[in-house]
Amino acid sequence: MVVEFPKYQYPLTYRSYDPVMLSSPWQAPSDSASDLTDVLAAITSDPMRPLTPADKAYLWTSRDALTSTPAALMPFLLSVDWSNRAQVTEAYALLYRWSAPTYLQALQLLSRKFPDPFVRAYAVRCLDSLPDYRLRLYLLQLVQALKYEPHHDSALMRFLFVRAVKSPSEVGYALFWLLQAELHLPLLLSTQYLCHCSTYRLELYQSVYVMRLLEAIAMQVKLQPSKAASEAMLRDRLANAIVPQWFQLPLHPTVFYTSFVPAQCRVMDSAKKPLFLCLVPMKPQQPLPAPSNSICHNTIFKCGDDLRQDQLTLQL
Repeated sequence: MVVEFPKYQYPLTYRSYDPVMLSSPWQAPSDSASDLTDVLAAITSDPMRPLTPADKAYLWTSRDALTSTPAALMPFLLSVDWSNRAQVTEAYALLYRWSAPTYLQALQLLSRKFPDPFVRAYAVRCLDSLPDYRLRLYLLQLVQALKYEPHHDSALMRFLFVRAVKSPSEVGYALFWLLQAELHLPLLLSTQYLCHCSTYRLELYQSVYVMRLLEAIAMQVKLQPSKAASEAMLRDRLANAIVPQWFQLPLHPTVFYTSFVPAQCRVMDSAKKPLFLCLVPMKPQQPLPAPSNSICHNTIFKCGDDLRQDQLTLQL
């Protein structure tokens, strides 16, 4: 067997470097700050402020002293010249020596400022110890971070997929609905999750059916000429609606409902005409009594607004 390699006009060489020389400190520019604490305080006080060349030079030369400060990891990575192979290799090595960042600090490494797959995989590894109930709080940001992944198969995608399959009711359900809001983007995670969530797929389909039913009712309610006609339309549609024996709502994935209480549902006074709904929760192994205010759960269904901004505001 003969293997032919492509030939070029000039010889190709692999340029090596001396790790000892790379790790050795060098003189910082004269215009950089002299106190490391002051530099970090100035950088962390305003995260939106771009780093100056003097800041980047000082952070790079002081990298060994910064490894014990988790808050300095993000500014340090911003000071790396990612077109310089030697600096990139040094940055990779320092990640293993750096003090572990907090969950929120690791979440910042998944923004569009850090496209490097190794750095993003490191951030995902820092998030791996999050319990399910806390991971669910960060799903909104993590789904948005998927947009900045250079490839569909990424550490973040695998992390979300595994956690969703392991905990379908706590993580998988919320992740599914957040991905539904991003169907205009080519995110394959939603399809992959539906293919591997086993019997939990039925619960998702039932929720999708109920949400589409409520969306259709809300659109018809908006077309009515008066509030009285809108509420009459709402109660009539809910009374004659065919719903699954039990279903969930996106806001309460751990609570199952059996039916609506049309007499207690109404249309609220707002431009989008949100629906005030009353639902009967399911009580396993207990007969359901007649609907009353004491056992009903109330929720608001709003069609036409993106509530993710409100959710982010409540988190802040």
